[in-house]
Amino acid sequence: MTVEDPPFVLQSDAHPAKVFRHLVQALFGSPVASHTPTAVVTTGGGGNGVAGAADLVVTANGTPNMTVNVSSGLAFVRGSEAADQGIYAFHNDATVNLAIGTANGSNPRDDIIVAQVRDAGGGYSGASNDARLFVVAGTPAAVPADPTLPVNCIALARVRVGTSVTSIVTGNITDLRRRAYTVGGRAIVTSTTRPTGAALFDGLEIYETDTDQALTHDGANFLPPDNVAAGAQGRYAQVVANQTGISTEVDITGLTITFTALAGRRYRISGYMRTQQLTTASDTQEIYITTGANVKIQISSLVGTLNGFNVHQPAVILVPGAGSVTYKLRGASIATMSILADVIYPAYILVEDIGV
Repeated sequence: MTVEDPPFVLQSDAHPAKVFRHLVQALFGSPVASHTPTAVVTTGGGGNGVAGAADLVVTANGTPNMTVNVSSGLAFVRGSEAADQGIYAFHNDATVNLAIGTANGSNPRDDIIVAQVRDAGGGYSGASNDARLFVVAGTPAAVPADPTLPVNCIALARVRVGTSVTSIVTGNITDLRRRAYTVGGRAIVTSTTRPTGAALFDGLEIYETDTDQALTHDGANFLPPDNVAAGAQGRYAQVVANQTGISTEVDITGLTITFTALAGRRYRISGYMRTQQLTTASDTQEIYITTGANVKIQISSLVGTLNGFNVHQPAVILVPGAGSVTYKLRGASIATMSILADVIYPAYILVEDIGV
């Protein structure tokens, strides 16, 4: 039989649990396809992750020892024993304390804290029908690797168990949780945990917590909406103190920006600074917008002054292409000049996404 019968929900009929799991799977937009989380995964589809930012957080014990605590919370766990197994709801209503195994005396290891659903009654492997939080122990090694994870689980945290340690502290715990999201919802991710593979679809929206960018997938890439300026989005640097002794061409301390440019977007790079000549008023001073390799893109060139100041406002619009890009301000003077900067008139460099 290729069509599930009965469907959700048919009057006067009994419905197996799988029908309800398929409803949840449809709401999360998770395709019916192979899903085998045998390795720690930090990217993927909407139906595999915690419901909220504070759900199932793994922390060190209040008095550090060889245990960790898992907070209460709700998660969704996609079955990985069959392509059409569906999505389970996982709920923990109180803090759970989990023991970490004795540390190895020669090498560190990485343990993974997981939330797992076991479903023997659904006709899958194993003999248990339950949900559990537990520790998957790694193998001690000079450079430890993550252990293989069991079926039907999500990774919550990595715990580094150092050589011969007798307690686990906050610095030993790495948060691995990812947020679940529904069809039409916005995935809360980072720039390194974007959805991938079968989880991608045209119109998928994400918000990156590390870059503060809201992006939409166009079938090929995550981009800001076409023809809409995305703004500065953190691509700004400033200095509020004078810098003196600038003569030969040098980078202006603190005025360098490196960011990940998106394909096909235009960026406006602009700067502002006040300068003063310290020796001869007729000497030329220059401020450049340059690439990371010090290729000059835009130049502001002025004749220096001994008593007053010059204002430099170089700006340029570029389409740098996708990938990591660096822009900075550099200064040069025949004589010696100073940058005049304070909290009212900071010297700055600004990169703005102005659309396509």
